Amino acid sequence: GTVKRQVYADGFFPNVEVLEGSVNETVVMQPAGSCPEYNEPYSPRTDTESAGKWVDISGTVLLSDTGTPICAMVLANGEYQFSCDGMGSYAFNIPLDSNGQFTRQVYASGFAPSIMTFDQSTTNSTVRLTNSNLCE
Repeated sequence: GTVKRQVYADGFFPNVEVLEGSVNETVVMQPAGSCPEYNEPYSPRTDTESAGKWVDISGTVLLSDTGTPICAMVLANGEYQFSCDGMGSYAFNIPLDSNGQFTRQVYASGFAPSIMTFDQSTTNSTVRLTNSNLCE
């Protein structure tokens, strides 16, 4: 008799609520603000010849600079998976965009989102999420 509504937007904290039934309401999103960053910066290369190619990506979602796994939604170029296996793991097959790249977006309730773009040479990586209470 309930449904879990999850709303995700770039630059905002996730909005996750359990609803008792049908509703027609405005969802208010909170800006993520400035948060500590635990992921290494990456500069993807452009390879238009790889556009449309499907690649396997995988990795883990962890809490900041710890080894604690996080259950999160991992989205990349229109495909998604949840990292809720108890180890924070994700692995799925995605298409590369017109630049031969993919944008990985990771969202979890109570954490700042992580959005990064990669090329096909980096298909296995760890995502480190920042607890929202550390953001300004």
